Amino acid sequence: MSPNKAIALLATSALATCLPVHAQAQETVASDAPANASESRSVDGDIIVTAQRREQRLQDVPAAISAFSADDLEMAGVDNIRDITFVAPSVNIGNSSVAIQPTIRGIGLRGAGSSDESVVPVYIDGILQPFQYMLVYDLASVERVEVLRGPQGALLGRNATGGAINIITRSPQATPAMDLSLSYGRFNEIVAQGYATVGNDVIAADVALMYKTNDGYLKHKFRPDQDTGFTKNYTIRSKVALTPSDDFKLTASYMRAYQNSDIAQATIPYDGNSSALRLDPNLDISHDFYEVLGDFLSSIGKSDQLGLVGEFDLGGVSLTSVTGRTWANFNQRGADNDGTQLDVNRSTFPTTSDSFSQEVYLTSETGGPFSWIVGGMYFENDVTQNYTSYSTNVTTGVPSVSGYTRTDKTKSWAVYAQGRYEFDDHLAFTLSGRYTRDRKSSSDQRNGVTHSDSESWSNFSPQAVLEYRFNPDVMVYAKAGRAFKAGVYSATASEVYAVDPEKVTQYEIGMKSDPLPWLRLNLAAYYTDYKDIQVNYRTNTVPIQSGLENAGAAEIYGLEAEFVVKPIDNLDIRGGVGLTYGKYTDYENASVYVRNPAGGNTAVSIDATGNKLIRVPEQTYSLGFNYTVPLSKGDIRLGGNIYRQSKLYWEASNRITTPGFTQVNGELSWSPEESLRIAVWVENLLDQKRYLHTLTSPTADTASYRPPRTYGVRLSSKF
Repeated sequence: MSPNKAIALLATSALATCLPVHAQAQETVASDAPANASESRSVDGDIIVTAQRREQRLQDVPAAISAFSADDLEMAGVDNIRDITFVAPSVNIGNSSVAIQPTIRGIGLRGAGSSDESVVPVYIDGILQPFQYMLVYDLASVERVEVLRGPQGALLGRNATGGAINIITRSPQATPAMDLSLSYGRFNEIVAQGYATVGNDVIAADVALMYKTNDGYLKHKFRPDQDTGFTKNYTIRSKVALTPSDDFKLTASYMRAYQNSDIAQATIPYDGNSSALRLDPNLDISHDFYEVLGDFLSSIGKSDQLGLVGEFDLGGVSLTSVTGRTWANFNQRGADNDGTQLDVNRSTFPTTSDSFSQEVYLTSETGGPFSWIVGGMYFENDVTQNYTSYSTNVTTGVPSVSGYTRTDKTKSWAVYAQGRYEFDDHLAFTLSGRYTRDRKSSSDQRNGVTHSDSESWSNFSPQAVLEYRFNPDVMVYAKAGRAFKAGVYSATASEVYAVDPEKVTQYEIGMKSDPLPWLRLNLAAYYTDYKDIQVNYRTNTVPIQSGLENAGAAEIYGLEAEFVVKPIDNLDIRGGVGLTYGKYTDYENASVYVRNPAGGNTAVSIDATGNKLIRVPEQTYSLGFNYTVPLSKGDIRLGGNIYRQSKLYWEASNRITTPGFTQVNGELSWSPEESLRIAVWVENLLDQKRYLHTLTSPTADTASYRPPRTYGVRLSSKF
């Protein structure tokens, strides 16, 4: 589908939707949030979002946003950030080894360096989560999740070139309440959750707990008693909210997240390709998705976060201050990079991250034709990694050990502003922009030699939106905006060098409509100009040297649709379609690998111009439903979600591909009374083989896999 065809299709759909609606516009729908923002859905089923730094109805925001309440996520089987892939169009959240790398509309992080930052930043209660090794957050006690698609550089920051994920957790309430949940499933999976809140109108506090453990879904051929592919996580979160008056609210928060898993390290050779075959051509190579052979340990990570949010009503203007401090430790204790029982190459890299962010912004009250936002943000981050590689020369059989210590520091500040003017009840124009100044320094020590350097970058990211409302139920908009991904440092054995920022310009037209009382239809079409892409490369050396470099450019265009249908009482149906087409338009010296017939790969440079972008499924489809049968006492609820994804490319040469898959999740529950619910659930009902990630290097092509079919029961209660 060409860009012109996509735009024509969207325009035709918008016109068809507008025709049956009364031509005379009525009173403009208010964009303010309801008084009780703790409920994520309003009376008419609208989710309240904060995508533009103020609370608004989802349908009033001229942007492509997917928003999900806690009930939506539970019925779809979404319990962590990675699973958002299955419900949001044009979204793919995968791994590069242990790094979590969300991709939206074809734009995602390509490098896995310790100090690199996601181009789809994740915010929890407004606080940035910069450490990509610790982004597999369990969605415990959330109020809603917002997925913003497309560049968000003007309001949300320097790295939001692909979009952003905004997680809003539950807030303390004056009315005492308690929720408890216990689930047991296949592979001895236990998930226990609890939430409690207590207080009064002046001070309230809550605490949320989540614990998840399982024995693992993988088999180790040589150690059958070893738990492999396991997860042992817990999350603790607490908030204290102080509201001494209607004009002032202060919320302090603490979160501890702990993760222990070997899923990312538990790899097998993709298509049987490993350099270990050069040491033993008769080596047993696993072709079973769920059987591993190698020697590896789990990765253990933990993070602690303190947050302080102040909200002040200054009379016509609201002042918000968001302060966050996060400490994280992640220990990757031994990745098996060849995927076999031979110790050809494995690595460890304990990493620490210390970050601080401070944001302050002023928001005008709505009511007049002009509204505005003005703000600023300061961010700093220190990351230290100690990398050790254990290698065996596949020609001589001689083992070796090497490594380095790397420290990266980031200091960034930004100012931003947005103004929106409503010309009348139909037409409005929004202009926004952000100026950012980054300074980064890096120090790399190996073989007794230290290399260091520092660099600064500045950028201005504007955005303009023109919206037209035919009536309160149909709005169309056109948007153009820019964003940039911060520059980053990389290193070799002989130098530390800076990699320039990425730059993204995107043009979008869209429609948000409620054409019928039982139908909601939102559409978007976009074109993206993507320049100076930061891509990962690896050398032929032993140990492997990897780093980042700038590719030339790419273009991406696509079409998205989301709908909600309520054909009868107690039945909700929602779905989404994402069509994404991306290719490199200038990538003459792409660092890729060709397969060595004896095993492993050899690094070469090719002209990848015209090849497809990596980690971008061209087609994603989702369809979810929730049907409730009221009983004389309680109810029965049936829900589920179907997701379909097309194949992925994992290297710029398009040599490594993983097939598409269809995932079906479902849940059937019975509530004999309001405070109790008993559920049976299943995930991956069709038992599809699903890749988590693939990784290509001189040592091997390796892959890890998502779980097979899982199922279980859950008991939950509310007091």
